[in-house]
Amino acid sequence: MIARIDRAKSGSERFDFVSDFVAQAINQSDSAPGEVLKWSLQMDLQRIINRDYETAISSLCQSVHETQSAAAYLLLAEAHSQAGQIDMALVTVDVLKYVFPELPEADMMKGLLLREKGDHAEARKCLQDAVKEQPTLRIAWKELIDMALDQGKTY
Repeated sequence: MIARIDRAKSGSERFDFVSDFVAQAINQSDSAPGEVLKWSLQMDLQRIINRDYETAISSLCQSVHETQSAAAYLLLAEAHSQAGQIDMALVTVDVLKYVFPELPEADMMKGLLLREKGDHAEARKCLQDAVKEQPTLRIAWKELIDMALDQGKTY
């Protein structure tokens, strides 16, 4: 299974969330074009793990263009983020939110990226939107609790 590829190397809950989402998308796709996308996403996930961000980003841009896959968008945002391109990751998530407006994972990803960038107020709003849409998003709840605890420590 794709999501289990050396996950210990990543050390990131956000990466784990993205890889789980990608694995779920892969497991749900049974068509012939879906098989190509499965293979491509698996390769790109491994490229990110191996820190070959430039190749992963290039390949994922092509996948997004050809398939409009939510999993490809999320993985592209993660690749940009891992490459230190937080603003490009946020642009990618904004496009994902435009293409898939009802996808709570997009709000969650945006919240996680904004928190990493230091925009805690906007991150909180995105994470709250995500849990409103899908109350079972464990990582979103954890981030909201961590943010509240952090605020309690500074005030």
